[in-house]
Amino acid sequence: MEEPPFWIDDLLLGDRLDYLEPQPRALLAARLKSDPNVRARAERLERVLKPLDEWSVPPAAPALVERIMQRVAATQRRPIRPSVPVGSGASEYGARRPFLTLNELIAVAACITLLVGIAAPSVSGIRERARQEACRSNLASVYSGLQRYASANDGALPSVGVKPGEFWLDSPDAKGRVQANSRHQLLLITLHYLSNPNVLQCPADRRAQPWVNVDWRKVDRFPTRPSYDSQNMAGPTLPLTSDAKLTLMADSNPLFMDGKFHEGIDPRAANSRTHHGKGQNVLQSDGAARWSCEPNIGRDNIWQSGDLIRYRGNEVQTSPTDSFLVP
Repeated sequence: MEEPPFWIDDLLLGDRLDYLEPQPRALLAARLKSDPNVRARAERLERVLKPLDEWSVPPAAPALVERIMQRVAATQRRPIRPSVPVGSGASEYGARRPFLTLNELIAVAACITLLVGIAAPSVSGIRERARQEACRSNLASVYSGLQRYASANDGALPSVGVKPGEFWLDSPDAKGRVQANSRHQLLLITLHYLSNPNVLQCPADRRAQPWVNVDWRKVDRFPTRPSYDSQNMAGPTLPLTSDAKLTLMADSNPLFMDGKFHEGIDPRAANSRTHHGKGQNVLQSDGAARWSCEPNIGRDNIWQSGDLIRYRGNEVQTSPTDSFLVP
C-alpha cells in the first residue's frame, strides 16, 4: 500500500491535541478506518507522546535562577582582544583553548535544564486545558441529545425503566444479569438522539476506548464504560423542563471506579480521577457545561446520596433535587 500523504501527519497531531475542526476530523477518521499505514502512524505518534502525558516534572530548587546566574558571572573570562578573531579559541599566548571551559559548559547545561523544566509543564498544561475544553464540548453535545429525547418524552430524562433498590453498580441481580446506570445513556444512541456515540468518551480518560464498528441495534449495554456518570435513574428525578438547576452528568464519580465502591475516599473533597483529581466538567440541567474544582455544586455534593458515606450499589438520591451521579 502506498505511503500516506504528508498532510496526514498534521491531521494526526491535530487530532491528538484536540484542535481539529469537524471536517478534517471526519476525513482523518475515514483514512484511519481504511488505511493500515495511517493507523500505524497514529499508534507510533501515541507511543511518542505518551511519556509527556505521564511526565511529572519535579519542582525547581529554591533560587535556582539566581544561583545559575551567579555561577555564570563567577566563571566569565576576560574580554577577547580585538586582534584575536572571535570564536578562534586562541589565547593571548597563541595557544588554542576550548571554546567553553568546564564551568561554562556546566552553566549552559543548567540553563538548558531550567528552560526544559519551565517549558515542559507549560506544554503539558496546554494539553490538559485542551482536553478539558474538548470534554466540555462533549457534554454540550450530550445535552443536545438529552433535549431532543426530553422533547419527545414529556420532558423525561432517558430511562430504561428501573425500580428503586435495583443494583446499578455492576452487581448481578436475582437473575444473574448485570445492571448499570449507564444503560440509560445508551438510549440516546440506540434511539438516534446522538449522532456520534464517542462524545460520551472524555479525551482525558485513559481507560476510554473509541467505539468503532459497533452495531448499536444489537447491544443492551456499552462495550466499555462511558467516561461520564449520570443522574441515578433508579431514584426520584425531575423532568428536564423543570426550573430546578441540577447536575445531570459529570466526569466519573471517584467513589465508584472500575465497577466497585472504594471505601476511604472523602466525597466532600474528592474530584474525578479523569482529570488527575484537579476537578471535573459538569453538565447542568440548564445546558451549562463548566469546570468545577470541587464536587459541591451549590449546596449539593454530586457524588453522594444525601450525606451517605458507604454504598452497596443500590442506593438512590434522597430527593429529586439531589444530584447523585453514578456509573
